[in-house]
Amino acid sequence: MMTPTSLKPRQRAFVDGVHRGLSLAAAARQAGYAAGSARQTGSRLMQHPAIIEALERRRAGYTGMPPVTDDPREFLIWCMYDLELLGMRERIGVAAFLMAYPTRA
Repeated sequence: MMTPTSLKPRQRAFVDGVHRGLSLAAAARQAGYAAGSARQTGSRLMQHPAIIEALERRRAGYTGMPPVTDDPREFLIWCMYDLELLGMRERIGVAAFLMAYPTRA
């Protein structure tokens, strides 16, 4: 498994479309890519390692939805561990911020 990277919004939308069963071209159009080249774009995106990993996570049950909680610490922990939402630098920033939160006993 390669180092996880955050997906750009259109890439994430493409992955969501493919996971829902859309064709590669339809998923590319729905994600906001040019309609005229959607078929080629869909094929090109399916070669991207981060997109391949994101689809594997979807198939394993990942939903990308944050937990419903009133606890900001729980939400930040979810953000820190979400491999698609944030890049490594942002994840480190969240971890550093969490260090200021007291742990619950």
